[in-house]
Parts: sequence; structure tokens; C-alpha cells
Amino acid sequence: MVITSHINGRIRVRDSRLRRAPVLERVREALLLRSDVSEVSSNPKTGSLLILYRKGCHVLAELTGLLQELLGPGLPAPVSAVPEKSPVSPPPNRLVVSRRRVVNLGMLAGLLLTLLTMAVNKELHILAGLHFLGFLAIHLFDKRRTLFT
Repeated sequence: MVITSHINGRIRVRDSRLRRAPVLERVREALLLRSDVSEVSSNPKTGSLLILYRKGCHVLAELTGLLQELLGPGLPAPVSAVPEKSPVSPPPNRLVVSRRRVVNLGMLAGLLLTLLTMAVNKELHILAGLHFLGFLAIHLFDKRRTLFT
């Protein structure tokens, strides 16, 4: 069991055992029986649970303890030392962010050049269109998992 993000009142947990429907339903029902849990959203494809709960200092330790009981043995001790306002997940990779920005700006520049050169020069219009299509191809390649799943 891994806590992928935590903010006071909201926790996301991932575990491969949550991909099985019977386990997922058992965990959801047990969590919703608690008075301090307001909502449980699940994604069986990724094996994750999003739990919205009443803000409190001991609720996180109680929830992780309950999750360990429900999911079975072999899990680490409850995570109670997670800071209340900082996410557990690492910050986004700056190289990926800058690449995304370059690709988006390249597509925008190609589109603007295509539109501006449409009436002026046919050869420049074709080159600008190819420029745009090149950056679009990179963009579609980067987003292929999102687009084609």
C-alpha cells in the first residue's frame, strides 16, 4: 500500500490488490461505514482509492490502520508521519515541463505562421504547415497513452 498524495481531509492510496473487484468493494464499504469518511472514489484500473474524510490529527493513522487490516498482512506500519499539507508525490520533472512548453509553443507558432503566410506566399505557407505538423506529431506521440486508451 502506497500513499500517493495526502492533504488534510483527502488521501489517495494505491495498491495492486485494489484492482480486484471483491477486494475493492470490501474496502469501500468498510470505509464508508466510518462516520469520519465522507466519500470514497475508486479506480480499479490503477488500483487506487481517493478518500475524503473529516479533518483531524489522528484520522490518517486510523484510516491507514484500517486499510492494512482490510488488505491483509505484509504491509508496512501505518504512515502517521506524513506532513499534513505537503504531498508525498515528487515534484514534476522540470525537463518534462519545459519540453511540453516548447512543443506547445512550437505548435502555436506553426499555426500562426501558417495563417499569416496563407495569402502571402504559397511556399512559406507549406513550410509553416509542415512546421506545425512536425510539432503536432511530437505532441500526439507524447500523449499517445492518453489518446489511445
